[in-house]
Amino acid sequence: MLGVVYLAAATPLVALYESRQEALDERRVLAAKLTAAAERMPRLRERASQLRASSGENRVVLEGASDALAAAGLQSRLEEMASATGATIASSESLPSEPREGFRRVGIRLAVSGRYDSLLHFFAALESAAPPLVVDNARLSGGLAAVTAGGAAPLTASLEIAGLRAAGATAAAAAPGEGAAK
Repeated sequence: MLGVVYLAAATPLVALYESRQEALDERRVLAAKLTAAAERMPRLRERASQLRASSGENRVVLEGASDALAAAGLQSRLEEMASATGATIASSESLPSEPREGFRRVGIRLAVSGRYDSLLHFFAALESAAPPLVVDNARLSGGLAAVTAGGAAPLTASLEIAGLRAAGATAAAAAPGEGAAK
């Protein structure tokens, strides 16, 4: 009879004790992990502030409160690049901006002329530009004589150059303009 009482009462109590012991062990492991994470927090906050400070130096988007201002800034930068490399911008035209997953794609269509080496340096400057620029629909004309003559004959390049602008600035820039127009 005592054995039946033991099995009926003691066995569930032992099982309850073991399950509570497992829960306690899990909480101890969790507490150790949370303590380690809390100890890392100051270093992580320091690193985050360093990254925020350095992100201003590494630009990834075009500046400008609107698409038109960003396009004007892009055109100005392209003119500086062209004059620094010896190329000449024959014409430029703003392209319609397009939404791109949280950004606005702002572009310029250019006709650039110059010697072979000037255009080569201009394309190299575009490749290393910050913020990054995308070259699309590039066409080079001028014939083989321009290249074989040591680059002395002029070449003409027609291309589209685009960069990204933060899309959040569009709504902020549009609101004051709408109020002023009324």
